[in-house]
Amino acid sequence: MKIKDYLKELENKIDDNKLKSDIFEKINYDLKEIENKEFNQEVFDNYLDEFNNDGSINEIINSNIDIYYYALRLWAVDNYDWIEQAIEEICTGETDFHKMISYGQYLYFYDQAYDIINTLKEGI
Repeated sequence: MKIKDYLKELENKIDDNKLKSDIFEKINYDLKEIENKEFNQEVFDNYLDEFNNDGSINEIINSNIDIYYYALRLWAVDNYDWIEQAIEEICTGETDFHKMISYGQYLYFYDQAYDIINTLKEGI
């Protein structure tokens, strides 16, 4: 199986959202030069480790965090558990509610991103 076919099958296996689209866009871009080669799980796992360690995943997560207060407040309505977790883990002493929400979004997207990465590592 070719790498591009393998990625397409995995992409169809994961629920659609912007974070998933951003992650697959970056992976497809990075692997463009070898997309027609035969799939090798070890090489792919090494790529995913590098993808995780070089800051790419954090860059994608940060680009998905809302910057407008209204959007943050809309997200907060259904995701208060993530905000509470952020308050406990990150926001010690923070008083700006919008920052607390954005930290909650970070934790939420971080969790989703690593679910996607783990799905990619597990394979088809």
